[in-house]
Amino acid sequence: MGLFMINLQGCVMQPKSQRAIGRAGQFIPTTHYFLKNVQSRHATQLNHFVKMQLQSPQGIRSHNHRTETSNDWLAESSGLWLLYLASLDHEQAFDAQYRRLCHYFERGGYFRYRLSEQRQLSSVNATVDDFRIIRALRIAALKTGRQRYQAMAKWHFQSLAKRVQVGHQFRDFYDAHTQQTASITSLAYYDLLTMRAFENRDASYRQQLALVQKGYLSNDLPLYAANYNWRQHRYSTQPLNTSEALLTLLHLAEVGQLKLVSLKWVQQRVSDHQLYNGYSVTGQLTTRTQSAGNYAIAARLFAVAHRPVDYQRAMKQVWQFQIRGHDQLIGALGDRQQHLSYAFNDLQALVATTY
Repeated sequence: MGLFMINLQGCVMQPKSQRAIGRAGQFIPTTHYFLKNVQSRHATQLNHFVKMQLQSPQGIRSHNHRTETSNDWLAESSGLWLLYLASLDHEQAFDAQYRRLCHYFERGGYFRYRLSEQRQLSSVNATVDDFRIIRALRIAALKTGRQRYQAMAKWHFQSLAKRVQVGHQFRDFYDAHTQQTASITSLAYYDLLTMRAFENRDASYRQQLALVQKGYLSNDLPLYAANYNWRQHRYSTQPLNTSEALLTLLHLAEVGQLKLVSLKWVQQRVSDHQLYNGYSVTGQLTTRTQSAGNYAIAARLFAVAHRPVDYQRAMKQVWQFQIRGHDQLIGALGDRQQHLSYAFNDLQALVATTY
């Protein structure tokens, strides 16, 4: 039957193969900055919360279910959990989570972004979610030497590219209902390290890298535009979501293209405990709220840039959001008064503990 089999109703992996597929390179962090003797209790409690309050047969819920707001499952949340499991080398749990993703979110080799409470699957994907799942499979392949993971990662990448790649550039989504591809490329969606690993032509990767680099705003605000509009042929001037802005920097850092001025900008805000959730393209605050997820992404960035002191400082801020006490929210990174914790924050923090 071969190393793997693709079923039109979903992705199905065959029994384990021992064939080696290459060296880890940058996909697996070489740092050991997470202080197990100091931070293990925080990580253990957070892990327990995710398993008990967010995990379900359908995947990872977008937030804890004890709220009056709508609840759903996102490929984003389930993909982050898959990435975390791959990084920990938990193969059995990884396989189970991958099967859930394939059963509930995968159609035609790529992943739809949302499953509603009523079990309705969205007609569109979010390209960054697909890249995250592909990356997790790549990490699992490197850690275990299982060719089947690499084969599935390659298939998902090719299936994604057929829908969202126009010319050399990936777009934000493909709508299966309208059969239309988005006219926008969000710069945070470009997981450059993953793209470089699976692109058949180096020229294609270089063009995608150049698109991100040309979105640089200024040395006064050393971040990047939110997106590029292919119809208007210009970069957006809309306010920046800090999570996406940080992901853009992280992706650049992973391929050795992070500007020092950008790193220093993040260092200063983490040091001052003022990494806010939104900025205008001129550097003005659009909100004074903060989130654990942004500090966790900053920690990942510092680890990739080999800044251990900054990593520890960012993680210390992450744990400031952790809920303590004796209720079902213990361990979560959220708002105890609203009884609310978002999976994005919780899971970015868990991923950050793998560095």
